[in-house]
Amino acid sequence: MPVSAITLALLSAAAAQTSPTEPNLAVAPETTLPTIEVVGTSPLPGVGIDRDKVPSNVQSLPAPDTTRRGPAALIKELDQRLGSININANQDNLFQPDILYRGFEASPVLGTPIGVAVYQNGVRLNEPFGDNLNWDLVPDFAVNGMNLIPSSPLYGLNALGGALVLDMKNGFNFQGGEAKASGGSFDQRQFTVQFGKQVGNIAAYIGANAFNDEGFRKFSPTQVRQLYADIGAQGERGNLHFSFTGADNRLVGIGPTPIQLVDIDRSAVFTSPQKFHNTLLMLSLNANYFATDTLSFQGNFYVRNATREAPNGNTTDAQVSANPALLSFGDDVTRLIDTNGAQVPSSVLRGGIPGEIDNSSINSLGLGGSLQGTEAAQLLGHNNCLVVGASLDYADVNFSSTNELGIIDPNTLIVSGTGVIIDQPDGSVAPVNLKTTSSYYGLYATDTFDVTSRLSITTGGRYNLALIHITDKIGSAVNGENRYGRFNPAAGLTYKFTPNLTAYFGYAEANRAPTAGEIAASNPAKPFSLDNFLTSDPPAPPALRQVVAHTFAVGLRGRFNTNIGGAKGQVEWNLGLFRTDLTDDILNVPSAIISSWVFQKRRQHPPAGDRSWRRLSRSQVAGERQLQLNRCDL
Repeated sequence: MPVSAITLALLSAAAAQTSPTEPNLAVAPETTLPTIEVVGTSPLPGVGIDRDKVPSNVQSLPAPDTTRRGPAALIKELDQRLGSININANQDNLFQPDILYRGFEASPVLGTPIGVAVYQNGVRLNEPFGDNLNWDLVPDFAVNGMNLIPSSPLYGLNALGGALVLDMKNGFNFQGGEAKASGGSFDQRQFTVQFGKQVGNIAAYIGANAFNDEGFRKFSPTQVRQLYADIGAQGERGNLHFSFTGADNRLVGIGPTPIQLVDIDRSAVFTSPQKFHNTLLMLSLNANYFATDTLSFQGNFYVRNATREAPNGNTTDAQVSANPALLSFGDDVTRLIDTNGAQVPSSVLRGGIPGEIDNSSINSLGLGGSLQGTEAAQLLGHNNCLVVGASLDYADVNFSSTNELGIIDPNTLIVSGTGVIIDQPDGSVAPVNLKTTSSYYGLYATDTFDVTSRLSITTGGRYNLALIHITDKIGSAVNGENRYGRFNPAAGLTYKFTPNLTAYFGYAEANRAPTAGEIAASNPAKPFSLDNFLTSDPPAPPALRQVVAHTFAVGLRGRFNTNIGGAKGQVEWNLGLFRTDLTDDILNVPSAIISSWVFQKRRQHPPAGDRSWRRLSRSQVAGERQLQLNRCDL
């Protein structure tokens, strides 16, 4: 859905013909119509409606300023120019931030509960395996504009906090050539080129970006390669665009380092490697057809292949047992077992410090599309805009992971592999090889009706159906079929007190289905590690339910003109309050095993005598207060 602003200005002047008997010249005064900012209200690019009729705080930005912002300009624009957004750097990499919007995350880290949906030209970018967002796969130099939409059911799964919608460049909105080169400390360098041209009704755009950085910390180089291209045709009744997005990125996300080690060397790292190799090949086709002056149809189709390989050096629960000739796992009694079922001798460590390399790989192939109809016509003598649509996102994912026994170098803290793959009989740490299939269906509609020229009412909703199938390619421990369906309603109204002052009130529901990883790792007896988080299914009945967000919002927004030193401008402002309540929230609870976790449903009412639940509730108070502080938009 594009970010678009349509400015209608009419300057008219009429001058009377001067005659010898008419010494005065009569000039009609200039008339300037107010600016109307049009924003989309659905995932697919459509006609859009006046922003003042949207009952929420929609925020819009033009193309990221790559000249001023530098690398990862999109992330910096979101952080510095939009309200209610915060950025975390858990991976300590410029292209792998955790973006928090109203307390909900859009993160590249697998296992993070995702509460923001992201679309690129109507294509859902949330990865099908964990709903996470790999921001390095988004070519920010090719973004033409963006909308940040608060919680809305129309944007499907994961839009608990809201949705980020990106509109990309093409040969019609970007023409000419541009090349940029920049550099900086720690051998940072970036080269970006883009070119667009229109010939009649045909236009093309192509852009590429190459970025390298050795990093200010040891063993932390980053290499990013991105390509985006679009060819389109437009006529009197519509347009058609075919686009390609590609990326091949090698990122190092060195995590936090103990303060004692930083005091010795500020560039030090705590266990390495922590690498990510992400690739993307995506083809998409977008069409927009105007059947009449009031009726239009939008549609898209895409094919998307994404891969991710991640070796991660860690500490381990492996240790020398009471029998010095053998290694144990977790305690002196439990023996460390390899994939051959043999006990692992301590000699493989060669007297070194035991560590672990957690290797994981994901290969996803997805395809899908959406079809939407928009009718903007009079209803009972009043302006009315109706949007109806349907979507399908299907993906096959192959996931594999191993935990290799390693040796930690005491000087560099680099973990080197020994070739021994850990395979504990209880399944707590073991190789995983599985296939998942996800099918996300959506049916949605929204209608905006102008009761008067000042009062507009919006109603709508969406039905989401998520089918998740998990197949264990080693055994049958994680086999399972899961089905989640829900209808989410929305309603709101806006009232325009003056042309430059509008009040709004809205209510919306949104949901997210548990990911394959959350479903499989919800058994407290068998926790997961951050890179190996698939274990046996929980006992029936299923422990996890879909998370549902209920959001109320109220606010005022407006604009006023300025004239400073002869320079005319306009200031837009918004004052909003919102509250979001979650039901069946899913918590990420640490287990006793190093770097391992388990997903559990947050209980709404503690059972009698359950002191552990009360302790957990008290531990969440600080986080809930932090969310309270974020419940406003300024």
